Amino acid sequence: MAEKHGPADPTHPISITVFFPCYNEQGNVRRVVEQAINVLEKLRADYEILVVDDGSSDATGQIADEVAAGHGRVRAIHHPHNLGYGAALQSGF
Repeated sequence: MAEKHGPADPTHPISITVFFPCYNEQGNVRRVVEQAINVLEKLRADYEILVVDDGSSDATGQIADEVAAGHGRVRAIHHPHNLGYGAALQSGF
């Protein structure tokens, strides 16, 4: 039989980590992170957003740093060179 759960306890906010593995995403990274912030703020959740720049050769890392500097709940993680999708996922976890 399935276990039943009641509604979430409003005195204990939800804690969420969202991460975006990125490689050469300069045209998307700012918009995606800002959209995530908008959604997470509406949830009133305790959250953090991680942007994992996997050694991009474009301005992805710089943009991630700019977004992180403007939002206290956003952190940028940088790989020194492209390590691949799996490594970017591991860094996010």
